[in-house]
Amino acid sequence: MPALVNHMIQLRDGILALRNEREDFLTNLQLESGNRRSAVANLLSGFSSSLHVMARRSRAERAAFLSNLQQAVAALRRGVRADLGGGRLAFERLRSALAAHSLQTPRPKRRESEARASETPPIPKSQARGERTLETGGRAQTAETGKRKGVTRKKHRK
Repeated sequence: MPALVNHMIQLRDGILALRNEREDFLTNLQLESGNRRSAVANLLSGFSSSLHVMARRSRAERAAFLSNLQQAVAALRRGVRADLGGGRLAFERLRSALAAHSLQTPRPKRRESEARASETPPIPKSQARGERTLETGGRAQTAETGKRKGVTRKKHRK
């Protein structure tokens, strides 16, 4: 029986060796798992801090952009205001130059038929229709009604 005992001893030693290897494997696995957890925590912490830095930087960039945008809009508004003022000034100068030019230059002589046509005053519409008008306060009123011309009222049905 010594052979059977020897085989049993070898089997027991093999089982003990496997148990020791399994224990070493589990210890090593727990150590690696702990290292992996700390690496992931460090990675997440780095992500969080970089996200915080990016948010702070983008907020500062947005504030700078809006400030520059407000300044740019104000500059554009000043430019448009100056352009409009220059246009108005040029228009007024042109108007005054044309008025001065029309006063200084003699008018060309008109033909006789144009002169006669301009001498006859135009007939107001009310007289052309046969109405008499009274001039009161710069406004023409009809003599019959005393109401201003051109004012229309709703006609009431009877």
